Amino acid sequence: MLNEVLRRLDASPGSAVVFDLDSTLFDNGPRTWRILLEWAHRHRPELVPSLHGMKRRALAYDLGVNCSRIEGFDPAWLDAVKPFWKARFF
Repeated sequence: MLNEVLRRLDASPGSAVVFDLDSTLFDNGPRTWRILLEWAHRHRPELVPSLHGMKRRALAYDLGVNCSRIEGFDPAWLDAVKPFWKARFF
């Protein structure tokens, strides 16, 4: 694959290669899990035990999918979780 990328770069001077780091070169699951845990501690402490039982690596890319895997999570809370997660993740 690297040879193909190099060939294309040679054929198109001035072009570039961009790598998406999250979930490509490193696992951001533990980071997302920690943000969800922080949110639960602040807003829904009853979810903390379920989060501690949740896997922390290779989480889904979609925040909604991850939240749906938290036992007791109400989908109506997703609108509150998204900005909380976004402010800490990015």
